[in-house]
Formats: sequence, C-alpha cells, structure tokens
Amino acid sequence: MDRERPQGSTRILFDPGSGRWLALADELRETARRGFIPREESKGLNSHEMSTLAAQAADEKKGQAIALIDLQSVSLMTDYFVLCNGQTPVQVRAIAHHIEDKLAEAGYPLRRVEGMQEGRWVLMDFGAVIVHVMHEHEREFYNLERLWSQGRLVPYQAVTA
Repeated sequence: MDRERPQGSTRILFDPGSGRWLALADELRETARRGFIPREESKGLNSHEMSTLAAQAADEKKGQAIALIDLQSVSLMTDYFVLCNGQTPVQVRAIAHHIEDKLAEAGYPLRRVEGMQEGRWVLMDFGAVIVHVMHEHEREFYNLERLWSQGRLVPYQAVTA
C-alpha cells in the first residue's frame, strides 16, 4: 500500500513498485495513482479491457501460460501486467508484434519496447498495461508472478474459436 505524508499543498507518496518517494501536488495526486502520464480512454476501453485485449492477442498467436496481474492497488507504475510465454525467440517476437498491432488498432500506441531483437523477454509499455512476452525458460527463472504477488492475479479464460 502507498504510504502518504502531507506536506503543504504537496504530498509525498511511496511507490512500492519502484521503491521511491514521489512528491506530488494535490491536483496531480489522483492522476499519479492511475499512472504517471494521464491516459486517455480510447474506444471506451479501460485498463482491464486493454489487458484482456492484449491477452487475447497473445492467445491468438499461441502464447502459453497467459496471466494478468492487477497492480492498481500496488504500484503507481501501471495498472496491469500481462504475462505470457513462447517456446522460441521467433514465437516470442510474433506474439509481441501481434499484441502491438491489436492494441494499436484499439487506439493504444506502444510507448516503449525492450528486447524485441533478442526475442527472449520482450517488455512492452502501453502505459496502463505493461506486457511481458517471455521465452519459457526466462518466465520460469524470473517468476514475475511471485515477484509481484502483492498484486491480484486476474483469471484469463481463453477465447475458443
């Protein structure tokens, strides 16, 4: 949980995700709780729907062990993590590209991506949602579900065609 300490018209918040204290003016406080950059809702999608869309896109490319972690009450960094893994670097990249395309179609451009070239662990930042597409060995080794266990694991039900 956030620890708060009022200080004039500025509040100091502790972000447990980053381990940093953040000084925020009162009017920016609520915005910071939802993310550092104000996010526009596009086509009526909220962060949960956005994370579900990313999970569905991963599922369409045969992503495995798809998991959604709700971090809204845990971190100021993002609302959701979407985790999935692929069996080869080529599949990891294909899943990541497909997620990027699907979210771009919904009006959510990719802000930053890391690891696409290597295809072992691709981290995609969409603001409200951060997607981790990992090779199965990296997924097992880093075990992000355990690392972010204070977040709420949201069940993902695969859409059957």
